[in-house]
Formats: sequence, C-alpha cells, structure tokens
Amino acid sequence: MKTLVLLEKPARREVNVCIDYVGFTLKGSPWVEGYGLDSAELGRGRPDIIQVILPRHKVWDLVFFS
Repeated sequence: MKTLVLLEKPARREVNVCIDYVGFTLKGSPWVEGYGLDSAELGRGRPDIIQVILPRHKVWDLVFFS
C-alpha cells in the first residue's frame, strides 16, 4: 500500500509518516482553502486551492458573516 497527499505541511506533522507521493509541499503553516478545504464552510466550492492571507490577529478572533 502506498500513501498519497495533495498538500503536505511538514511544520504541522505530529507523527512521522512515510509519504510515497506528494502533490505540493507547503512551507510553514499557511491557511489554505478551496476544492473541498474551507473556513467555516466558506470557500469549499472554489475550483482551485488558494492561500488565505490573514491579518496578524488570531484565526479564532475572526467573525464570518453570511
């Protein structure tokens, strides 16, 4: 059995895992959304994957309005 990941975040890895195929390796720990990844269910329907640039405050300080 082989393992495959689309987005790898080595900075966030808590357990050492052998990954056989990696689509993209992300430096640091950027917030990404789109193509099934979301922020409070916003951005999930994007046809692409984007890096979200957040202000300097904490993520849990953000309020999303619909």
